[in-house]
Amino acid sequence: MSISLAMTADDAVAFRYAPVPLLLAGAEGDVRVANMAYADLSGKPDVTGHAWPTLLDPSDQPSAWELHHWVTRARDGEPSPRRTLRLARADGSSRPVIVAVQPLPTGDGVVVVLFDIAMDDDMLRVATDLSVESGHLALWSLDLASGQVTETIGSSSFGGLFPGPVRSLDTLLAAVHPDDVARVRRTLGLVAASGDYDQRFRIRDRMGDERWLHVRGRVLNPNAPEATPSRMVGVVSDVTEHARLVERLADRQRRDATQGRRVHQLASDLVSATSVEEIVSLVAQRIATVFDGDGGLFVLVDDGRMRPYGGVGISEEIATLLDGRNMTDGANPVVSVIRNRTRSFWETRGEMLSDFPGAHELLAHDDAASWAIIPLTGSRRTAIGAWILTWKRPHHSSPEERAFMATLAQLTGQALERVRLQQAELQLADALQRRMLPAELPHVPGLEVVARYLPSQRGIDVGGDWYDVIPLPDGRVGLVIGDVEGHSVEAAADMGQVRVVVRAYASSHDDPGAVLAAANRLFHETAETTFATCGYLVLDPATGKAEAAWAGGPPPMYAGRVDSGCWDVPTGPPLGVKLDAEYPVSRWTLPHGTTLLLATDGLVESVQVAMEDGQSAAIGVLTANLDLGVDAAADALVSAAPAGRADDIAFLVARPISLG
Repeated sequence: MSISLAMTADDAVAFRYAPVPLLLAGAEGDVRVANMAYADLSGKPDVTGHAWPTLLDPSDQPSAWELHHWVTRARDGEPSPRRTLRLARADGSSRPVIVAVQPLPTGDGVVVVLFDIAMDDDMLRVATDLSVESGHLALWSLDLASGQVTETIGSSSFGGLFPGPVRSLDTLLAAVHPDDVARVRRTLGLVAASGDYDQRFRIRDRMGDERWLHVRGRVLNPNAPEATPSRMVGVVSDVTEHARLVERLADRQRRDATQGRRVHQLASDLVSATSVEEIVSLVAQRIATVFDGDGGLFVLVDDGRMRPYGGVGISEEIATLLDGRNMTDGANPVVSVIRNRTRSFWETRGEMLSDFPGAHELLAHDDAASWAIIPLTGSRRTAIGAWILTWKRPHHSSPEERAFMATLAQLTGQALERVRLQQAELQLADALQRRMLPAELPHVPGLEVVARYLPSQRGIDVGGDWYDVIPLPDGRVGLVIGDVEGHSVEAAADMGQVRVVVRAYASSHDDPGAVLAAANRLFHETAETTFATCGYLVLDPATGKAEAAWAGGPPPMYAGRVDSGCWDVPTGPPLGVKLDAEYPVSRWTLPHGTTLLLATDGLVESVQVAMEDGQSAAIGVLTANLDLGVDAAADALVSAAPAGRADDIAFLVARPISLG
């Protein structure tokens, strides 16, 4: 069969004298033309008629035939693969070549290109030595049957990585970290099947230090296909620095994540803080921990002078030195930071002294190496103070850490500004509330009576709780307790109004129900708020006889020598709910030695405490103070009031002394 090649005379000459070994073969693989470069490489001047795959080493001929069949059957445009095979030479030796096969345009043959990649032994050894030295590698060979290890290049301890000579697999495994031995053995057991080995593990070197190695190897295929692989060769490199770098980066990421969580938690707590003292305590106790510091100090500006608070892990002399320092002292680094509203970081004491020679006063009293001073600013960017953070060792604050500090300082400043405003308004609200309550209770013969008012500890609005004691004809007394819905100026105004109305009607009506009905009509017509609860009890201290009408709210509570509990007073609707509401009157005679308690719901009920439980607790306080008088009972009730309460509390404690 002839091969159709549209070659010009010039093309034929170029093919024959090409510097790269070339073969022209038919579709069945038989060689039709070989150029001079091929004859020089193989030592065979005439191979015409031979199938080109048979010109290779016998062990590589199946791979060559596979490549030939793939090319002759490939679709147009598909790239043909290249393979590294061994060319059989006339002298019986073999030479590694890269074989590339391309189909002829006519489809009736192929062109085979052989790229010579062989080097002589000296050249190969020099190239290998240079690669090993530049890559800090050691070459090794492992006999899979005996476990014997041979190092082809490097010392007998793999370039000094191992504590002693490595002659066998057992010697190598003895140096491997105990936690890694099982993994190394398991992977070695799979080598025969996979053909490759690639693993990182730890060892102890000759100095006893832990090092990370990267070991790669490849099983050498035997000449006979059915034979079991007997040898693996490879390289080992020391990757300790890389492993440590990865570990440092991971540690840094963990620290950043932890720091972020701490900042987030502190920011959340600052938002809910309700006093300057709480904010100072939060920041002073946590600021050093958040940023891995050793000391922290809080400084606020008060009337043009610095006032230190909450020092933790920092010299007390520093706080003493800063206390009362005038804000005009620009030579002081803390004053400068606050006035200029610029955060400052000094990694060494020398850096601080270079910027502020006068800082020797601070440095003389504390041995901290690194310092950070961060201004606290409010919503209007006005500096209201600073916090100081110190480290015993030189510390470099990363950009991320500095950003965290700036954010936290701003949140702290805003929280301080917020609670200061709230406290001022709370004081105003409390003063307004107390002005609307009786300045002092009237003296009622035969009756001990005291009152207490406790404002809410949340928010800044004026409350609507009130109490009153109204002297009545014939020696009787009216006891009033009430709570206007809401916490606002309007609620306080309505409270003042309904208090006046109840007092006015009480002087002209003997029936407590009629007094509440009249107050309800006026409240319904004029009040700004929705409703109000109110209890009105008329007591004759001389006889202990009592009449009561109730418009919502907790019933009267009592405690005596024989009995204690709640007076189950029938109640009508709160004031302002129903225009023509009626309020039934309940009558009772107090037992001898009984103490009465009239209270708004803030004393006996909260989100955490059910009213029944709160009433039982309040009655228990009354009982415990029967022998101590009403003042002691009232003080004990104040002490038992819930901390952080969200509601106002008003209550009256009364006891007829003529019966005691």
